[in-house]
Amino acid sequence: MKKAASDFTSCLMSSLKPACFCELCFDEYYNLSKVYCSIHSSKHCFQPLLAGDSTYAIEEFYNFARATWETRGHCSNCFNGSQLNGNVKDFYIYLSSFDRCIHNASNNYTVCNTCKQDYRALMEFYNSKFGRDPSKVCADVSDHMNSSMYKWRIAYKCPEGENPVLTVSLFTSGVLILTALFYVCVYVWGRREQKKDMTQKRIKRSKSKSHSRSLSPDGVKNKEIESQIDLSTDSATLN
Repeated sequence: MKKAASDFTSCLMSSLKPACFCELCFDEYYNLSKVYCSIHSSKHCFQPLLAGDSTYAIEEFYNFARATWETRGHCSNCFNGSQLNGNVKDFYIYLSSFDRCIHNASNNYTVCNTCKQDYRALMEFYNSKFGRDPSKVCADVSDHMNSSMYKWRIAYKCPEGENPVLTVSLFTSGVLILTALFYVCVYVWGRREQKKDMTQKRIKRSKSKSHSRSLSPDGVKNKEIESQIDLSTDSATLN
């Protein structure tokens, strides 16, 4: 479980911007799900793990991974089975055409004129296939579309009318990325705090044992002998 969780986290964090974790982390997510379900279905394995996990890190991390994949990323909407669906593949064709045009352009003015048709085709395809419910668009598609909008409007300052569908999509993508970063940070911080608590408990147990030894009969006798020696020394000094 530890390796599966680590692999998914590493893939997720390296694929957030631009978001492409649905496509790139497919194997890591389904391997994590398979390992978790295998553990969960085995009483001999699952119960001992939970008994030793007072922070519920296993449950919390899997719930985070599942929410990121299904609820926030809508990654299932990218696939048919284990393959990208037709709409997503076609979207990448339009996207590649637009990106090639920008790459080959010599300046901003050239981009705005030469790449206008490619950008318009990309937007029209996105709106026709994904624009009906942008809140459930696969995160990879949504973020790539937002990046294309940023290049066109901000980086190259090309004119275009406002599109409310894509504005909502941009907001959704930003919330997804910030939420994912927050939960990963909470998970890492929680594990560190757990280790700190365990260390403090060990120190307390060690002090408790030392205190118990000092109150044992031998310990009392030693203290009485030390007190007698101190009194004898004081008497000798006075004489």
